[in-house]
Amino acid sequence: MAKPYSIFKTSNGIYYVNFPADETHKPIQRSTGVRNRREAENIVLSWYKEGALPKRINAKNSTAKTTLNKVNLLSTLRTIDLTKEDTNKIIKILKDRELIVNAILPSETESLNAKDFLKTFWEFDESPYVKEKKLRGQSIHRSYCETMKCRVRKYWFPKVGNKAIGEINRYDIKSIFNDKSVQKLDLCQ
Repeated sequence: MAKPYSIFKTSNGIYYVNFPADETHKPIQRSTGVRNRREAENIVLSWYKEGALPKRINAKNSTAKTTLNKVNLLSTLRTIDLTKEDTNKIIKILKDRELIVNAILPSETESLNAKDFLKTFWEFDESPYVKEKKLRGQSIHRSYCETMKCRVRKYWFPKVGNKAIGEINRYDIKSIFNDKSVQKLDLCQ
């Protein structure tokens, strides 16, 4: 099995360790402070076993450490094949720890582009909304849908057009309705 790090010697003879990329997408390199490869290996193994790297080998005692478990986790997440169930479990853990509020998977309805959704929503012949209104015996007219399409293009697309449906939040909606040009409209038309 390959080591989760590599050791190399610099021109001054000091051995350094290189760990794979972490969340900054940069590899972590630390000096071992020794000129003997065997000693360097032992130092790196002790860091790996403890699960923490010192910020600097010659620094004064510091509590700041980079966790190797985190480095390994992030590196693994970038390369491992995940199923939808695995992804949902990761999302659930992050939600339970209150690190995220929500996440959108590409295959879900919430991942639809808002611009595409809104275009279809007000298309008189294609809209599920219009079809539902008609099924319930309610009235909706082609001219109303055309007016709404124009308003969506003018006021909604600039604010939420590039977002996924699941990314749109109440602040996005408020920003649209708080826009002075929207407030001047007769919204009951």
